[in-house]
Amino acid sequence: MKMFLAIVPFLIMVAACDRLIPEVGARANRQQGQHKIELGDPFDLAVGNEVLMEGEQLFVRFDSLIGDSRCPINAFCIWEGDGTVSISIKKNKNMTAGELHTHDGGKSRLGDYEISLKDLRSFPRADEKNDRSLYSVTLIVTKP
Repeated sequence: MKMFLAIVPFLIMVAACDRLIPEVGARANRQQGQHKIELGDPFDLAVGNEVLMEGEQLFVRFDSLIGDSRCPINAFCIWEGDGTVSISIKKNKNMTAGELHTHDGGKSRLGDYEISLKDLRSFPRADEKNDRSLYSVTLIVTKP
C-alpha cells in the first residue's frame, strides 16, 4: 500500500508536466505531414517553421519574433504590452510578408488571405533575457 501511495504523486506529477509542455512540435508535425490544414483551421508554428495548406498550395511561415513587450510572467504591469511577429506566405513563387501584433486583434491581410494571430507562446521574464527561438504562434488563415 505504501508503494502505491508513493507512485500516485509521481504519476500525477508526470501527467501535469505533460500538460505544461507545449505540443507545438507534435501539433505542427501532424499538420505538416499527416493532416491537411484547411482555411479557418488553427495551427501552431515555432519560429523558423512553415506549413503547407494543400488545398490552397499556400506556404505559411513564422519568420521571427520582432519584439515582445508583454508583461513579464514575474512582474506587475499596468499595460499588457505587445508581442510582434513576422509572418510570410508564399503561393506559387509570390511571397508576401507582414507583421502581426497581440494587442490589436492580431490580424493582417497578406495577399488574398487574412492571417490571425490567436496565441503567442513563451512569455518574457523580468529577470532573464528571452530566448526568441522558444516562441511559437497559433495562426488561422482565411480568405475574406
